[in-house]
Amino acid sequence: MRNDEGGQAPAQRRHTRTMSGSVQGAVNGLRAWYDDMSTIDWLQDTLVERGRVRAMRLSAQSQQLDSVQAWLLVIAVAVSTASVAAAVDVAQTSMASLRSGYCSTAVLKTRDACCRGVGRSEGVFSSLSLSSGPSTSSASNCEKWISWDDEFGNQIDFAIYVSSALIFALIAVLITNQSVAVVQLAGGVTRKTYQASGSGIAEVKTILGGFVIRGYLGFQTGIAKAVGLIFALASGISIGQQGPFVHIACAIGNIYSRFFPKYATNEGKKREILSAASAAGVSVAFAAPIGGVLWSFEEASYYFPMKTMWRSFLCSCVAAVTLKILNPFGSGRLVKFQVAYERDWRDFELIPFAILGVMGGLYGALYIRFTSAVEKFRASKFNPIHPVVDVCLVAVVSAIANYQSEWSRMGLNDLVAVMFSECRDETDLYGICNLTDFRGLLVALMNLLLVKFVLIVWAFGIRVPGGVVTPSMVMGATMGRVVGILVLQFQQAVLHPECIENNECVTPGVYAMVGAAATLSGVTRMTVSLVVIMMELTGALKLVLPLMVSIMIAKWTADSFSRDSVFDAIIRRRGFPYLDHKREHHPPRGKVPHLGLAGDVAEYDHDECFQMNTPYSFHDLNAKLSLANRMDDCGYAILEGRTLAGILEQGQDGKPCVFRTPKNHEMRVSMAYFKNSNTLVVPSDSTPLLARNCDSETGSFDPAVSEDEIDLTPWTDQAPLVLAACASMDLCLEVFMKLGCKTVCVVDFAAGGSFVGLIHKKRVLAWLNE
Repeated sequence: MRNDEGGQAPAQRRHTRTMSGSVQGAVNGLRAWYDDMSTIDWLQDTLVERGRVRAMRLSAQSQQLDSVQAWLLVIAVAVSTASVAAAVDVAQTSMASLRSGYCSTAVLKTRDACCRGVGRSEGVFSSLSLSSGPSTSSASNCEKWISWDDEFGNQIDFAIYVSSALIFALIAVLITNQSVAVVQLAGGVTRKTYQASGSGIAEVKTILGGFVIRGYLGFQTGIAKAVGLIFALASGISIGQQGPFVHIACAIGNIYSRFFPKYATNEGKKREILSAASAAGVSVAFAAPIGGVLWSFEEASYYFPMKTMWRSFLCSCVAAVTLKILNPFGSGRLVKFQVAYERDWRDFELIPFAILGVMGGLYGALYIRFTSAVEKFRASKFNPIHPVVDVCLVAVVSAIANYQSEWSRMGLNDLVAVMFSECRDETDLYGICNLTDFRGLLVALMNLLLVKFVLIVWAFGIRVPGGVVTPSMVMGATMGRVVGILVLQFQQAVLHPECIENNECVTPGVYAMVGAAATLSGVTRMTVSLVVIMMELTGALKLVLPLMVSIMIAKWTADSFSRDSVFDAIIRRRGFPYLDHKREHHPPRGKVPHLGLAGDVAEYDHDECFQMNTPYSFHDLNAKLSLANRMDDCGYAILEGRTLAGILEQGQDGKPCVFRTPKNHEMRVSMAYFKNSNTLVVPSDSTPLLARNCDSETGSFDPAVSEDEIDLTPWTDQAPLVLAACASMDLCLEVFMKLGCKTVCVVDFAAGGSFVGLIHKKRVLAWLNE
């Protein structure tokens, strides 16, 4: 038996049958549990679930209890996800504040919490220093906050700031190292992966698409992800937390699913809960419950029926409400960059909004190219830097670069909030609204843009938890703020010089928000869900049209360079078998437009097939199984001559076996399955099909007859999905994408139905890449 994504042994997979042969459980043969790095069979899991529901409907009470399980499960996932997100937010902001100073009333308080309600520096806008960015005197009137600069001097303050970044980053990478896993690649090659590192969205998309990555959504990985994320964010490395929140939420959903048998034993059903969990992750990351549901539907989920949408909606809503009650920032806001705009936009602003869309798309394409090159260099043999040293080096350089100005010393969430600001009189904006010398302000913003771009690209792919969403928003918000300032100056000088008196001037913060959305669309290719997320962040329906224009243009611009988002690029580089059902697959330009026939793509190897009524010793069976490449993720054809009789998904070893021709055409299903090589477990309330002289009480073989033949026919799928050899690969692609099947058999009906070969999901992907 294989482990599930959490690395825990799943509950015994039970199937039942009646004496009359009517199906109540699995059909088309029994299946061993999915192995690591394999694809699941959506079609088979759907049939198993339908059989279970038909059997359950004999009892009305059992049906009601069964329907309640899903709702209880998603509520538990939502509450836990929001609690973990709140804990991460509080812990990382407290630790990050300690790098600059401490609160005299409570050491663990952040500077914002310590100085909340205390008057800031005189006036709304602080003076801007062109050499160092915004003024650092914004908290000077807060006597409770003691900075290290005031306590020990500038040199000690700098030393504490850099050394704490190094220590936090080192702790983060050491925690991430605890999530190491060995992955079996094609050809018997193994590779170490660190499952808590990175964003996790690419892997979550692959898992939701039907791929099994053992341990990736397990308890150990989830803990390492959450704790490592706290230290990574506190170190000041230019990474985000939104992507890791999705990974953590799915890990919680996977762990909780183990306590509900209908999800623990059915990978297809489990992915419905994981879809809801991913929506909750986005909900707590952006304070956007509706946007979370749309994101799960648009970007993450492969299979999203109506009931999954309702469960995702409940999970996302409960997560947002829980986070609101916990109030991690103490300000009533769910995220730091929530903002509300009072002024409306003007018609002429659609032109700069469209320009921001072009800039966001160009940045997205450029970002993917640069980060792909950086990740390839890190994975190459020419990279002399150890990953742990690499993380420490990134942290130290980032700390030195960020120390130069108050803007860069902020966390990325705080920086986005400043860029989004509307310049109201009651807020301290660190000089972002000081337009008396707007040229100097533009120079400071451009310097910030350049420094952050280098740090963000360099930090991509290092061995710590971290996402790409917030860094992308920082770049887009900064670019948008620059464009907004230029449009404001143009409006005051040319279009409407009286806009200040009439309070009709444009709002640079709106441009920052639109620019952040455009850049995020260029990087991730999000569209509808991103509009809703940004709308929920601002609460302004009047900004929907500018957001739609910029996001649409950003996606078109980025797609003109490459259709892959940053997550699709990661999936492609790491070789995950993700078949994007939302994309139309066509041959590259200049290639023959005809995609080919199924018979040309199918694979057939006589040594990897079994013949009916032919006994196989353990040595012979093991020899056949060893020939099949494990990473091919394919079954074994059961033939009668050259006629297809069925397929076997997993071979069983330990005893001589034989495949028998069924005595009749009645569908035969058994609950029996192998527990190990020496024991066959058969429930006492069903008739054994696989063994003779089986003890009805213990379900084990009598040692005296242990050398008897074991009939593996019940493990044979006697009704496999079949395509004709002359079927086009267009049809084959549609079968894999729409039905979610794992393996398709190809036969030649013109030759009397002779077996041609098998096509599996990984084979289709390899053929598309060719």
